[in-house]
Amino acid sequence: MRQIKESEKRIIKALSKVANISIDIITEQKVWEINPEMGSIRSKSCRKEQPVKAISTCEYTDTDGTPVVVTLLLTEDGFFGELDFWKVTDEPIIGDHPSTSSLKNFIKI
Repeated sequence: MRQIKESEKRIIKALSKVANISIDIITEQKVWEINPEMGSIRSKSCRKEQPVKAISTCEYTDTDGTPVVVTLLLTEDGFFGELDFWKVTDEPIIGDHPSTSSLKNFIKI
């Protein structure tokens, strides 16, 4: 478990805005890295078996030119559940999390 990164908070804020939802991420938010190769995280307060629901998605381009899809998932009661990163080739993500200005093609699910 680790502290949530500022870049992850910014991405969560951008994705929640697209879905017209306000999510408060506390400064001390702890997360589990559920897929270290991709950088996907799950909130400490979101149990492994707890259902989550995708609310919005966007994409960016990794440093090798491959698209990466980012999805924000909330718990049934509307709290931050997961931030999922998936590189379309299923290879590990090379670069760091993108700046919010690098995110594109936002979609409310």
